[in-house]
Amino acid sequence: MHIFNRRWLTVWLLPFSLLFRLAVYLRNLLYDFNLLPIVKLNVPVISVGNLTVGGTGKTPAVEYIARLLLSNHLRPAIVTRGYGRKRHGTVVVSGGEKICATVDASGDEAMQLAKRLQRAVVIADEKKFRGAKYASENFQIDAVIIDDGFQHRKLHRDIDTVLIDAPSFFENRWMLPAGPFREPMGSVSRAHAVIFSNAKNSASSKLEKLFHRTSNKSSAILFTASLAPKFLENLSTGEHFPISFINEKKVFATCGIARPARFFEEIKKCEAEVVESVAFPDHHAFEKDDIIAIFERAREAHAELIVITEKDATKWSVEMVAHPLPVLFLRVEFDLVTGAEAFESTIMRRCRKPASEPAANPRIK
Repeated sequence: MHIFNRRWLTVWLLPFSLLFRLAVYLRNLLYDFNLLPIVKLNVPVISVGNLTVGGTGKTPAVEYIARLLLSNHLRPAIVTRGYGRKRHGTVVVSGGEKICATVDASGDEAMQLAKRLQRAVVIADEKKFRGAKYASENFQIDAVIIDDGFQHRKLHRDIDTVLIDAPSFFENRWMLPAGPFREPMGSVSRAHAVIFSNAKNSASSKLEKLFHRTSNKSSAILFTASLAPKFLENLSTGEHFPISFINEKKVFATCGIARPARFFEEIKKCEAEVVESVAFPDHHAFEKDDIIAIFERAREAHAELIVITEKDATKWSVEMVAHPLPVLFLRVEFDLVTGAEAFESTIMRRCRKPASEPAANPRIK
């Protein structure tokens, strides 16, 4: 059961939620009336964010946009906070040629993006405007993509994309800490595009209601998307396997993500026999003792293999998995179910430079 669905806890926390709502309202008011400064870069800025905490698919959406830009011969820089990292300040995870930071310094999501997008610049910085400014001043880039940037109003953005988790939207609509909302629904009016993620797992009646409610609050273009499993990869060898590889196999599943139940359900949909599933907190730093314990529990459960998420795989060192029991991670990708062409043309209209326009910054670091 998700923590925000515990009614007794919600009731006790409601006064704090009201105070948080007031603070968010006042902060947004200061930005709306230009009483707080907003930093504007010399390249377009695309923000990918949400109204709630965790589990909407922001990082896969960031990758989707970065791949779109790369495929059109544009070089993006991705700036992310780097949750769970052990360093502070600006960390260059990748300069677009090679990875130049450890996962301890970058955080799991930044490392995942750097590994997947070898030509993109990836920067981790808890102050996203500082990381974005650093990227624009020190790398030859054509756009900045801000991971989890909707609430980061200090940075001007040319495209504000908001993801809304369709299956869970109506479960608890209170603001933090009584509920999962960082901002009230009315804030979606700032968005240029709204994507309802995990749409395939949501009833059509709920989606219709969500479309109606959002269109009343915003003039943004509305899209639906899902996270689609693509293949499994052996963490030690890099070998790829089709999803059907785990059919009827005894699987030990474990993860440290915001919505672990969805990951476990996805494994079951692959027709695997999940002998045991263990959930850790989101962004959990898997230490050697954790992994030894997981192998022991998997052995006791007579599992044939261990399946983890790609995000968690960044923290399982290859040396730790030198074990007879294979460790595979599930590769998922962001798929726009409706409106892919319209969404991509919206991005490209804002980011494509005229043929005669020089590069935004001639320096490459």
